[in-house]
Order: sequence, then structure tokens, then C-alpha cells
Amino acid sequence: MFPIEIIDESLRARSRHERRLLLTCADARAAIEQFARAGWAPHSVTRRLERGREIHEHGRERVAWSRGESYEEYVQRCAQAASAAIESWSSEHPEGAPLVELDAWPPDDHTSRTQTLLTSYFAEDADSLLIDPELKSVPLVAARVRVPSAKLDEDQKVYIYDVIAGAVEHARVVGRLERSCFQELAATQDLDWFRPQVVYEPALIRMLHGHRLDRQLFMGHFWPMPS
Repeated sequence: MFPIEIIDESLRARSRHERRLLLTCADARAAIEQFARAGWAPHSVTRRLERGREIHEHGRERVAWSRGESYEEYVQRCAQAASAAIESWSSEHPEGAPLVELDAWPPDDHTSRTQTLLTSYFAEDADSLLIDPELKSVPLVAARVRVPSAKLDEDQKVYIYDVIAGAVEHARVVGRLERSCFQELAATQDLDWFRPQVVYEPALIRMLHGHRLDRQLFMGHFWPMPS
């Protein structure tokens, strides 16, 4: 979710990135404590090393939400795992501690709405949903553009219908701009505020005719789901 807004200003000012939390190990541990107090689950920590003017990813730790575990328990387990990972990374780089990028999820975990969408739109045990002309609505992943591009404005609302894995993961998105609809490709790291949403607009649905919507989009890819 790139929750930089909930971290206090003194920590936010020390982030190496304006819109993401990219901090030293000591500052990252302090941010994790703030997340836990606010009820946010710091489910992902990424180790980044500076090489000249470039910052490269060198390992990522994620914590999955276990079935039967309350969200509060998940928050605490995430905080403990994130702190342990940072401590380990610090000891591996005595010559210069790495930077840490943090991602966290708020108390609104979307589990009940996601389960409703899966039950309503996906056949039992089906891995995908074929979008055909008969459908009057489709479930998609709504998101906000966090980093603008040549074709996407900052804070613009888009709907994700597919992802492309790679060195940088990209999302295939559709959306509406003034009176026209568009399809575009965006790096998922440039999006935030992911949430499940039902789309009823015929023009957007027509753009997706013939596409198979992957069930995994709603099963923890963009927000944690107990498994």
C-alpha cells in the first residue's frame, strides 16, 4: 500500500524516496513500530543496496497471513519478522548497512468483500473467469496511480485485469479518461490503494471481452488473504 502518509514527519523526511518508504535499517525498525501501533501489517521488507547513483534490490521477505490467525496477530507477526530480517541484513553488511523499503497493509483487509466476489463470479474451484458479452459486471482490482507517466496522471483511478511478471512487475489496466476508455501497462510499484471492486461500465467490460481473469489477483497478490 506504500503507507508513507501514516509515518511521522521526521521519519518521512529521511526516506530516500518521496513516495515510498526507503530508509536506513534503524529508521526502518522505528517505522515498523509505528505501523504496528497503528494496526498496519508491515508484510513486506525489501533489501536495497546502493551502487553509485543506482539502488538495486537484493532480496525481499514477505509474510503470508495464516488461516485461523486474527488480523491483529498477523500484524504482530509481520512486525517481528520484518525486524528480524532487517537485523539479519544489517549484520551481513558491516561495511555499510543496506537501505530497506517497507510496504504495509492497513486494518481494512478486504477479506470479506473478496470472498463475496469470488463466490459470486468464479465457479467453484475455477482458476479463472472468462469475460464474455453476457457479463453485465466484472470484478477487478481498483488502484490509484501513485507515480504519473506519459499516459497516466497522478491519482488517476485504474482497474487491473492482469499482471506480467518480470524484473519489474507490470499490470495491465483499463480506465476512463474524460469521455474515452483506455488500456495501458503500468509498473505495479507505481500504483497504490489496491482494492477489490465490481465494474459495471459496459465500455470497460467490452474492452476485456475474451480475457480470462485470474482468480489469484484476489487471493493475496495485492492485499493479504489468509491461506
